[in-house]
Amino acid sequence: MKNFEAPMKYELPDEATLAKYMHLLQTVLLAARGSTDPQVADLACAVHNLPDLLLRWRDMDEASQHGALRRFETLHPQWAGHFTKILEAGAPPDWQLKWKKQEG
Repeated sequence: MKNFEAPMKYELPDEATLAKYMHLLQTVLLAARGSTDPQVADLACAVHNLPDLLLRWRDMDEASQHGALRRFETLHPQWAGHFTKILEAGAPPDWQLKWKKQEG
């Protein structure tokens, strides 16, 4: 008999904390965008606006985001479908990391 866990529920922090971490993610992506590794820079360029747009969903254009990732996958064919598939199929039920609290 398999032990199935219920799917994780989304629980967001307060608005200020969420904004702080989304800004951190955007800043990291912008730093990676300037990488000397063309693949890292191109991928960061394709997604660096996501943290801001996820906080302003009404301004989000999902077709443009899909197009940016599709251009990346065309430019770097070894990644073909890797990222656009997530937007098309959605996240699998077990995509989130499950952190265990340290004992002691």
